[in-house]
Amino acid sequence: MRTIGDTLPPFELQDQNGMVVRNSDVRGHWAVLYCYPRDMTPGCSQEAMGFQDQQEEFLQLGLRIFGISADSVVSHTRFATKDSLTFTLLSDP
Repeated sequence: MRTIGDTLPPFELQDQNGMVVRNSDVRGHWAVLYCYPRDMTPGCSQEAMGFQDQQEEFLQLGLRIFGISADSVVSHTRFATKDSLTFTLLSDP
């Protein structure tokens, strides 16, 4: 289990726009990575909306938000559009 201040393990994942995001892209920055089980389920939507609602506060603190699930890039795109999510969702199949 990772905790605050841990270094990210190496990764290379696609976001909801099909762009590749690597751990090196966030090197030297603080990030919030949260894992969730499935796009567009009631609990996951509520959790995502919580991060969306507080995104400006996170950004003011210099934090980037990343949601990660095993869902596909296409599913992430639908999820981000449906719930107007503007932070990064990463697909980790």
